[in-house]
Amino acid sequence: MWGIEMTDVRSANVESPELLLLQSKPSILGRLMGRMMEFKFFQGRFPPGFRLTMATPDLRLPEMEIGLGVITDNTKRFYPKNVIKCVIKDTINNREIAISINTSNHIPLAEWSDGSRPIQLFSRWYGFAHTFPGCEIYVDKNCRKIS
Repeated sequence: MWGIEMTDVRSANVESPELLLLQSKPSILGRLMGRMMEFKFFQGRFPPGFRLTMATPDLRLPEMEIGLGVITDNTKRFYPKNVIKCVIKDTINNREIAISINTSNHIPLAEWSDGSRPIQLFSRWYGFAHTFPGCEIYVDKNCRKIS
């Protein structure tokens, strides 16, 4: 099992030039919602009706906060993107982990000290907190966490 890491086409081509890229055509509703979300009024907000599908929000962070969630059998931890100023060295399940920003696509990335990567999810806080209720939040570079 491995996590799907978010990237962009340019970075994917640089990292894996042999990669075959496919594109699907969104439905009419999907295209309409995409166009609607381009309006400044909707940026940083949920689409109409979306909130009705959500559970009670976890108010420990602003729900639209973006960051990297790292998932192991025993730990679910969210690293807000705005605290990843440099490489964060942390420990999860007695293993050293580095959280950084990928310089080619500016998306956070987690990597164990042996070079392998944990399951990770680049997402907004509301989605990660809903998927992993009670998860930990990385707070600052002093490795203080709240739960």
